[in-house]
Amino acid sequence: MNVRHMTTAAIVVATATAAQWSAAAEGAAIGEGMGVLTIAFLALGAIVIIAQVIPAMVIFGSMLVELFSPKRAKMGDEKKADPAV
Repeated sequence: MNVRHMTTAAIVVATATAAQWSAAAEGAAIGEGMGVLTIAFLALGAIVIIAQVIPAMVIFGSMLVELFSPKRAKMGDEKKADPAV
């Protein structure tokens, strides 16, 4: 980063800091309410949770179907059912 970019960055930071101090001096609340990035972050979190709930419900439903379905004889179990034969 050259000197010109560093000077520009320093001016931007100083201006933003001065604006915040003047807003605080007037009694205005700094950062009152939720900003756009906060809402976007919360929306992303909600999307991730929904994306995980859908496959979880599919797996849970298939587990319930297997638990409450009539038992089927597996292949090879009919030979082992009666050892006396």
